[in-house]
Amino acid sequence: MKLWISRVLFALAAVVLLSGAGALSPDVASAEGKCEPSKVRKPKKSQGTYLGFDAASKTIKLREKGKELTYHVEPEGSVLTRTTVKINGQGAKLDELPTEARVIIYWGPLDGDKNGRCARSIDAPNIPDDLRDDFDNQ
Repeated sequence: MKLWISRVLFALAAVVLLSGAGALSPDVASAEGKCEPSKVRKPKKSQGTYLGFDAASKTIKLREKGKELTYHVEPEGSVLTRTTVKINGQGAKLDELPTEARVIIYWGPLDGDKNGRCARSIDAPNIPDDLRDDFDNQ
């Protein structure tokens, strides 16, 4: 009898979880269309020239292979939840990145927008002048 009751309770719990009861959570509902760097799994790597940061829309612009692309960022929060920035290997903030800096960006898709890009981290390494052309052409 106890085995039968535990199986029924387990099945009931599985039905509740699979039916989307978790979708009622306000955190899950508000996460759609939001950049959450901590949720980016298997980030893609791109490189280009940094054009600027718009704090109001939480976006940055990069020029990659002649195209201007927009990435969504999360400038505030802990190191686990924000877009991290490094300049020459040292931690920095988005507004400290110099315009026209060569950057490497690690990003994933933006939740709820298949064309949106969410930046997980941005590195601005010190590239010697004689290697900048190689960096720009990749």
